[in-house]
Amino acid sequence: MSREAFEAWIKRDSTLSVERDGEGYRDMDVYLMWRVWPAAQADAFERAAKVCETAGVPIDIDVWMGTKKALTAATATGLADAIRALAKESSK
Repeated sequence: MSREAFEAWIKRDSTLSVERDGEGYRDMDVYLMWRVWPAAQADAFERAAKVCETAGVPIDIDVWMGTKKALTAATATGLADAIRALAKESSK
């Protein structure tokens, strides 16, 4: 996730300052959150990929798609691969 997205998240969900001090942040809480952000994002991507991989039976994705479609195991594996690729891209 980009620094801009991280800072927008901080501003939206807290009253902490996102003022920078060089490469870091003046507020130690924000600095620590920024440092652990990549690990949290990687974990979230991996969990999403694992959910897709466990689709040995069709998954109802009506909430995601707005229709009544089923997700096949092959499609689920493809989605898991796509999520992992996105995770790698996001960590650059």
